[in-house]
Amino acid sequence: MLSAQVLERLRRRLEEERERLRKHIAELGEMLRQEDREIGSAEDDADIAARTISYDGLLALMESERETLVEVEAALLAMEEGTYGRCVSCGREIEPARLEARPYARRCIVCQERETLP
Repeated sequence: MLSAQVLERLRRRLEEERERLRKHIAELGEMLRQEDREIGSAEDDADIAARTISYDGLLALMESERETLVEVEAALLAMEEGTYGRCVSCGREIEPARLEARPYARRCIVCQERETLP
């Protein structure tokens, strides 16, 4: 079981990460809007292809950041509900070292490895 002090430290980290992600997603959205305005205004096919690749990369990064934000918000909600630090798959406690490394982890390392294996 995590101590109150450790929980509070992890809560602060999650809140900081949530704020960072929100700002980054907003910045990426602005960059995408800028790319939207520029795609098609290029002079040749190579420029258009380069802008399209850049746009696709920004879009993928934005989606990844949104997914992480959902995980961070779920961790904060779990803290409020008193279920934080429990594996959503097996119900056991997630190792404190794992939570320190990734405060929004939802699974213990054993279940996470099982989840990612083909």
